[in-house]
Amino acid sequence: ACLMLVNEGKLDLDAPVQRYVPAFRGSGKERVTIRHLLTHSSGLPAWRPLYIEATTRATAFALADTTALLRQAGDAFVYSDIGAIVLTQVVEAITSERLDGYLDRRVFQPLRMPSTRFLPPPAWRDRIAPTERSQDGTIIRGTVHDENAWKLGGVSGHAGLFSTAPDL
Repeated sequence: ACLMLVNEGKLDLDAPVQRYVPAFRGSGKERVTIRHLLTHSSGLPAWRPLYIEATTRATAFALADTTALLRQAGDAFVYSDIGAIVLTQVVEAITSERLDGYLDRRVFQPLRMPSTRFLPPPAWRDRIAPTERSQDGTIIRGTVHDENAWKLGGVSGHAGLFSTAPDL
């Protein structure tokens, strides 16, 4: 999604994140660019338990936006689901669409990928590869198992996308 928006001239890799997500605030964050988020060099921590702290998708985004940097942007490469969550907001701000709808309309439909989507219907479950076994032994299929992505309604730039075996 980000690279399509770059190609269309709607997203500048070297622009500060705050251009697209004004709520992305805190010490040093004015220097964090889209490129930093995409290359996991933003200085954001690897993870934060948004699923515990937030009550809604909006509050999870707000917590991600105000998460303090652990280091200066560009100093180190650390995979950050917080950065991917912020990128979700960037795409949604530019497109005025939720990420799942945008990707369906711009990627999956044009590529004739009818069996790829966020939030698959229950009828698809038997055709989706298991992602995990729950603590009670239940095999999880077609339900996002990343807690932070779950708090975001199952739609995030870092988790929640499913593909099924095509109908034959």
